[in-house]
Amino acid sequence: MLNNKGFSLIEILIVLAIIGIFAFIGVPSLMRTLSTAKIKATKLEMQTIRSVLTTYYTEYDKYPKSIQKLVDEKFIGPEVLKDGWNNPYNYRPYPDDQNNPDQKYDIISNGKDGIFGNDDDLKVTSEIE
Repeated sequence: MLNNKGFSLIEILIVLAIIGIFAFIGVPSLMRTLSTAKIKATKLEMQTIRSVLTTYYTEYDKYPKSIQKLVDEKFIGPEVLKDGWNNPYNYRPYPDDQNNPDQKYDIISNGKDGIFGNDDDLKVTSEIE
């Protein structure tokens, strides 16, 4: 009498094929979800930086020359200075002149590719949308 303990090669191959099909379907969806989550988290963090800049302005009656100043003055922690792709934010204050007495600013994330000026860049301005 033959004692069958374990699985045949065909059974194992069928299970591996099913797992492969699920992975083929699920991984791209997971990657899109992760990408969307990074975009949303980055936008939220940029809005938080905008709020902190407003607080700084309220206290000092001017915006800082760099967002590193917010860390130096203990308004935010250094971990907030990087976007969802671990790239530093670009903080661009407008020139302080007669036409712009409040010296507004832009906060820009270079997006997934880390290169400024592409379609994947994210931007928050001092004006609340």
